[in-house]
Amino acid sequence: MAMHRTAGIQQLPYELMAKVVEDLEPEDVFHLSLCSKQFQYIIREDRFCKLVVMAKAAHTLEALEAHTTGCYSRAFRRIVKRRQAISQASPYAVGVMARAHSYGFFNGILCYIVYKQYPRELRILDVAKSASWELVVDIPKLITSAVPEAANKRKYKFNVLYQAAGLVSCLLTLGRKHWLLIIKPQEQLILDALYLDAAHRIFVRNNSRYLYFGTHTGIDAYDNTIWVLKGFDIQKRSWLDHPRLFLENITGNDIRESVCFEIFGEYFYGLGNQSIDDAHHASWQSKYVCFRFPLNDPTRKGMELMEGADSWRRSHSEGPLDERGGFISLDEDEATGKLKISECRIQMSAAPGGPRRQRTHYMTEVIFRPRDRDSPLTVIRPDPGSEPDTASLLTRFRGPHNVHVGDHKSIDMGISAFSPKRMYFSTYFPSCQTFLDLMNGADPDTSSERLVRLRSIHKMMKPSGFWCIGKDLPASTAQPPTNTVFTWPPKEISTRSSPSSDKVQKLLEVEGHVDRATAYRDDRCIVYSLTNDSDSGAQSLVLISFDPAVRFKGMESITSVSGQQTLDAHDGEILPDAETEESSSGMLQFGSNAYVEAQNKEKGRDVYGPESLWSAAHTSTSPADRPCLSLSIHDSAAGAAPWARYEEAMHLGLRKKLYLGR
Repeated sequence: MAMHRTAGIQQLPYELMAKVVEDLEPEDVFHLSLCSKQFQYIIREDRFCKLVVMAKAAHTLEALEAHTTGCYSRAFRRIVKRRQAISQASPYAVGVMARAHSYGFFNGILCYIVYKQYPRELRILDVAKSASWELVVDIPKLITSAVPEAANKRKYKFNVLYQAAGLVSCLLTLGRKHWLLIIKPQEQLILDALYLDAAHRIFVRNNSRYLYFGTHTGIDAYDNTIWVLKGFDIQKRSWLDHPRLFLENITGNDIRESVCFEIFGEYFYGLGNQSIDDAHHASWQSKYVCFRFPLNDPTRKGMELMEGADSWRRSHSEGPLDERGGFISLDEDEATGKLKISECRIQMSAAPGGPRRQRTHYMTEVIFRPRDRDSPLTVIRPDPGSEPDTASLLTRFRGPHNVHVGDHKSIDMGISAFSPKRMYFSTYFPSCQTFLDLMNGADPDTSSERLVRLRSIHKMMKPSGFWCIGKDLPASTAQPPTNTVFTWPPKEISTRSSPSSDKVQKLLEVEGHVDRATAYRDDRCIVYSLTNDSDSGAQSLVLISFDPAVRFKGMESITSVSGQQTLDAHDGEILPDAETEESSSGMLQFGSNAYVEAQNKEKGRDVYGPESLWSAAHTSTSPADRPCLSLSIHDSAAGAAPWARYEEAMHLGLRKKLYLGR
């Protein structure tokens, strides 16, 4: 009787199989596991998955959680499924999380303000943990405790600026007076209420130890308005003794379009896509202005600057730019942890019939060379010395791994492939090399309704030889990059009778004219809102999640509604420009986060981990499990009434959440 024998790679021992997959990307390892039941251990065994996760995705949120839980196999599968969901525009969940008058989404936490009745409320929901309880802050009581001068005032503005590490920063405006409030609502603790002379374009960034805020209110020697920074020591609950830091050489004034400020690890980083020196050279080469300084030392002596050829951005010979659609951010590589500049630019080029527009994404590694710390920087200014020629710069910075041409004239969704008037939000996910657009996907010729549609443009680039994976390849050995384009919901959704498709369509339909669109995103989801200027009521906050682990109480499970592949096309084709398209209405938003940039996992570690400061707001809705607050009141508000409490999340009453199982 012949014995059945398993042949080939399936006979390899555990250790050799680990060598086989160590140079593969997580997606390729996952696909390998689907080839045979005998390969299932590759994605089910924690020790094996840990090797892949630590080699290729050590700086993901999922890996961070696995460090504590030990569930590396779950983390591995979650990473792969998240990336595939983004690249194929196939979310796992969609739903209305709340109805609010203003909001922000930071590090997986949704902060929104409700005016349903007096008093106003700030509600805080942990979306990353699918919470069913949310923290509710009574805004008038908070103001009374923090700013007695504003007590009992009814005409004021209150906005959320940022959230990280359990701290929430808010801006209170009373007439022409401004206060920056730093609170820890889960402990009912007011760290500080700082009076501000001005708050133009204010932003806040923080981790668990330091907080920095900046405003575009400084004046340089030439009477130009510049950015000004100030730091706060959270543990000491005091502002740093160092004077305010003026950033003279960053000329951009719009966070997300031309400047970016972030905290990674123990450093504060600043980035601008142009400097005051850019136009002063006959052979013009545009450079990034990128700097960092230790959080405990915001001085020029401690500052490092990205200089020379490392900071090169582009040459004027590459053509003019359309400033309407660009965005810039700093992102941490999920595999190596290295910081990279992520920028999307809309480039114009001459063509028969008029100018044409091409959207392209560029990645540039952030490099700080060692320097003598005893020679402080007097001005944040790149060295204007001799530069390499343009050809060598293009060779270094324009490799196929650093450039992604996103739009093609042959992409057909029934709408212009890149139309500012029809685009609500655009972003880029470097982890899966994917443009993701939130747009009006209804056919303007046949429908008066607006249907929100996702479109992903994913770059696929593989070397010609399998044995070369993981190696540095010359351009001649690599196949040209190919874009795969997916749309969701599928274009044919309006002609299908599928109950699941009908439910998704109904949830995404927009009634009336859209004047403004705001959107935020992190590595796992997008939260957006579409509003009409004539409607002063609450706006629906819609969540689109690519996290397979998302599970909200009351979520209805339906059959999968996956993204539809619409085209395979090679990069390099250019879109015809539409001269009549305008974005002055304020509807179009771009970037990693349209209002305040989405923050990287390094900044969210205190939030996402199992020891989260928001972990009390878990998913149970039993009264016995209701989270309790630590009643720690600010010294100046001793005896004041508590201003924070927990309540059931608003989304439980809305009942508009769908899980698209697959």
